Amino acid sequence: MKYLRIWLSCWRMSWMESMEYRTNFLLRIFVEILWYSSQLSIFEVLYSHTSSIAGWNLKEVRVFMGTLFMLDCLWMMFFNENFDRFSELVRRGDLDLLLTKPVDSQFMVSLRRANPIYFFNFILVAGYFYWAISHLGRTPDAAAFEKYFLLLICGLSVLYCLRLFFAVIVLVVHNANNITYVWYQLYRFGTRPHSLYPSWLRVFVIFVLPVGLIVSVPSYNLLFESDATLWISPLISVLLFILARFAWLGGLKRYSSASS
Repeated sequence: MKYLRIWLSCWRMSWMESMEYRTNFLLRIFVEILWYSSQLSIFEVLYSHTSSIAGWNLKEVRVFMGTLFMLDCLWMMFFNENFDRFSELVRRGDLDLLLTKPVDSQFMVSLRRANPIYFFNFILVAGYFYWAISHLGRTPDAAAFEKYFLLLICGLSVLYCLRLFFAVIVLVVHNANNITYVWYQLYRFGTRPHSLYPSWLRVFVIFVLPVGLIVSVPSYNLLFESDATLWISPLISVLLFILARFAWLGGLKRYSSASS
């Protein structure tokens, strides 16, 4: 309950901060809508020339993109701003202040800021996802949706853990902007269905750098009702969370204050 109250206080402060600049608030929503439209237009154009790509038709890809947008909104709403500012937090020495707080440092670093703008975007993309499902031609049963939302939570956990691994590097080197850029390039592999890739790359995005578990596996299990990868996401997400915790604590031991 203590951490829930802290998080709710941080959420309220982030909301008030966002509403101070209402024009920027509305512009951010508009820019995100443009980003969603540009991502969708790529597949809409591709499927105007073919009916299927690697076993995915246009209606199924729309469900995949709806899943991608929903998970992206959740990530941007709760975590992204914290990790984007983490390098600056370390470089300026502001992390030292957070380490003196009587709360878990990983919690404070991960959740102290939120971005309420994406709450409205989430409603929008959830509506798109519902539209995509309703035009699929078949409706997955309740059990399929239960598995889907479980895998979606696992995907968000995998995304958090992978991003935290890259943040830990900043604790050691203090300035890791280029490493952060590498992360965004690798994350791109997770924004496309994993079955589009050749077999060796498919293994890489599922087992080595499991960005394929973030969006592709939940969508695949919902659309094709395959249990082949159902057990992989929960197992890897728990393993990654444990490793991420050890990595964070190990990074703190190597961290030397940058404020001086």
